[in-house]
Amino acid sequence: REPDLTILIDMDPATGLARAKGRNGHEERFEDFGEGLQAAMRAGFLALAAEFPARFRTVDGDRPAETGMAEAWRQLSEDSARRRALTRAAAAACDGRGSERTVRKLLERQALAR
Repeated sequence: REPDLTILIDMDPATGLARAKGRNGHEERFEDFGEGLQAAMRAGFLALAAEFPARFRTVDGDRPAETGMAEAWRQLSEDSARRRALTRAAAAACDGRGSERTVRKLLERQALAR
């Protein structure tokens, strides 16, 4: 099963590598492979976002970390509110008799239509 929501924090690979190295963490497995791997991973995540636009939200990570985090929280809050509203609408459309499967189908159609 796929996630309902994926927030992709997209940034220049050099910026991401510098931030990760600046944390001075003990585990730097990905960082040790350098900027080339960072660029390849970015391309892969952007390809996934293009393939599954209904569930991906992309945040500009080249901005200050606090700004990017605030944007990610905003995206999450908006998506959660939208899903709650859709769930209520789907349940009302089923007049309370719909199964969870029916409600999920309605939600999936709504997500694909957006």
